[in-house]
Amino acid sequence: MKAQTSKEIVRYNIEKFVTEEYWIGAGFTLLSWISSFVMSVGVFLSFTLTIVLVDLYTGRLAAKHRGEAVQSHKYRNTVRKYILYMLGILISELFVRTFSLPIPLTYMVAGVIALTEIKSIFENIETVTGVRLWSYIGEKLTRLILRR
Repeated sequence: MKAQTSKEIVRYNIEKFVTEEYWIGAGFTLLSWISSFVMSVGVFLSFTLTIVLVDLYTGRLAAKHRGEAVQSHKYRNTVRKYILYMLGILISELFVRTFSLPIPLTYMVAGVIALTEIKSIFENIETVTGVRLWSYIGEKLTRLILRR
């Protein structure tokens, strides 16, 4: 077997680096890492999408009740809102994994998002029906906690 010079070794490595198979392998590796990362927070993303869509529906009912016309910029705002929520959840999970945080940051971020959307849904329901769900639930929880 012939000993290779360092120049030949470098040339061989460069040739391997620029081949199509290398980039296909690197692409699939990156894609599998991204998909496993997103799948780990898939429940949060799915739940967030669900409550954003419910908020969109109840918001549309409330607008119809107020006599407002359907406006496309409101739909764009909903898409922007979901994208920002999704980024917030993904970034919080990235922080947890990168810095090995002992706190459930992803759960906390998803909880804040859920409470915000649920409050908005309740406000929309109040506009349509006149029932103040947020106050009603708050009163019931207060009674339950204080009654022990």
